[in-house]
Amino acid sequence: MEPESHHLTVSRTARYLTLGRMDGPLDDVWFLLHGYGQLASEFLGHARALARDGRLLVVPEALSRFYHEDHQRVGASWMTREDRLAEIDDYVSYLDRLHERILEGLRRSEIRLRILGYSQGVATAARWAARGKADIDELVIWGSPLPHDLDDAAIARLGGMRVTLVGGTRDPFLTEAHWEQQSSLLRGRGIAFDVKRFEGGHRLDDDTLRALDGRAGAPILGVDDIQNLSHPEPDARIHYGDEALQFGELRLPKGSGPHPIAIVLHGGCWRARYDIGHTRAFSDALRRQGIAVWSLEYRRVGNPGGGWPGTFLDVAAGADHLRRLASSHPLDLSRVAAVGHSAGGHLALWLAARGGLDEASEIRGSSDPLPVAGVVSLAGVTDLRRAVDERVCDTMAAELVGGRPEDVASRYAEASPIERLPLGVPQRLVTGALDTVVPPAFGEEYTAKARVKGDDATHTLLRARDTSKGSPPRPGRFEWFWKRSSRSFDDASGGDALLARESPPLQNVRRNPLQIPDEPELREDVEPVVRHVDLPPVEALPSRGGIEVVIVVPTLTHGQERESQVVPAGVGGLEPAPPDEMGEGVDGEGAVSEHHRRDEETPDEHLHSRSAE
Repeated sequence: MEPESHHLTVSRTARYLTLGRMDGPLDDVWFLLHGYGQLASEFLGHARALARDGRLLVVPEALSRFYHEDHQRVGASWMTREDRLAEIDDYVSYLDRLHERILEGLRRSEIRLRILGYSQGVATAARWAARGKADIDELVIWGSPLPHDLDDAAIARLGGMRVTLVGGTRDPFLTEAHWEQQSSLLRGRGIAFDVKRFEGGHRLDDDTLRALDGRAGAPILGVDDIQNLSHPEPDARIHYGDEALQFGELRLPKGSGPHPIAIVLHGGCWRARYDIGHTRAFSDALRRQGIAVWSLEYRRVGNPGGGWPGTFLDVAAGADHLRRLASSHPLDLSRVAAVGHSAGGHLALWLAARGGLDEASEIRGSSDPLPVAGVVSLAGVTDLRRAVDERVCDTMAAELVGGRPEDVASRYAEASPIERLPLGVPQRLVTGALDTVVPPAFGEEYTAKARVKGDDATHTLLRARDTSKGSPPRPGRFEWFWKRSSRSFDDASGGDALLARESPPLQNVRRNPLQIPDEPELREDVEPVVRHVDLPPVEALPSRGGIEVVIVVPTLTHGQERESQVVPAGVGGLEPAPPDEMGEGVDGEGAVSEHHRRDEETPDEHLHSRSAE
């Protein structure tokens, strides 16, 4: 006879810890799910950087406890390979019950509900978010990939919440291959997600925890970080010319239209190495705001045919191609704004100016240029002569035009926006106060001259407040609010336009760093690092008769990109746990006992390191 396996559901006493007052006003509840071999009390100690007034931290402890190898310390595990499906059902039910108890008597509409899963807790958090009863606003995945057994329905449910991937640059259990696999999975399912990296290994990090909260200075993002920002694929990739780089990506918002249009022009010092990839997340943010986006790729210096006149002719032809697109897509050609960053900010201004070029010009393109209703230039190069003199982007301005101003003066007269004023359309310029690549003077002097010429032009300078000796600049906060405007993009007679203004810190408001607000409510953004950005996490809302600028503050500087470092298993004493200690880990089957692991940074740096207060 063979033995038969049976299951019996019994009551269990589960332990959980909380930090924060439930008898006072609450706007934020976090469920923090610990890693393999930890207890709730230990994990809460590592996550205290999240604590603040108005927030409740809830740390459930896994149901299965065990002794570590020293037979002294006790840890807990969410599950093992053994009878795994029953254990998954058990912890999903447990977390559902706990969620009901915590939120009992609270007004759910006033609370943001977030889950953070760390290491083994990632699989637990993801399965609960996908299969449980709780309506989750945000899922933070820290130190491990998503479990491999999430089906299409589960993945789709994750798409209804904000997803953030977090990990150390030297985490041997979350390698670059894991990052790529997770990013590809989420992008392929059309799920928007953020990426946060910190210097270190397999541990929590105070500064990153605070960045999740939106209270800390936003980390400086590198080029790879920008590339990893999630974005659904465009609705169409369409060539406007015969060359490989003469194409645009069209993104259409929901609704029947016809939709207002933003022509998005990427930056990168007009160099071949920087392409349209840096603006894809940015373009999708505009689409979510109800704006159709025609994001242009174009030949640049270093590409065959790039520079003079090819770069200008490509941008002109790409813009004019909207007339053809409007015959088959719901686009409103009377509401077209050019939006660009850095070199793209230069091209956006030039695009609005090209109608004033002589028809014999080498760079005008069509004899009937598509009218542009307004321009948003983000850290744009407004004056090519000055760019040559001050070596903005090194020698790239001269390479773009094909010579120095004294050699080809007529070309600068046609290609430099400050020499084409007035443009006759509203212009909104935005510059970071600490921008050393395209200094604020470019925007300030351009705007002053534009006004003298009769143009409607403004320059928004994002200022840093604290430049105390011995510490990096700490910029001010920016308050989001909706305002009725008589110059709304969507309705010339009045409508909603999104603005930003500098303000003191706000309390008890929901935070949404690096995204356009998705509803008309007051909220506070992250503290920015205001410098020149390789891609601006900035969205601009053009308007008819005037452009109101939506500012989500730049956080990426030139020259400060971080290099990713991959540390193989075993470096710095980070060895996998023995098989008999394994729970569920980074591959969905095995795990590491991170309870007593050490970061590879210093011999005495444990799982969690605190930043100096």
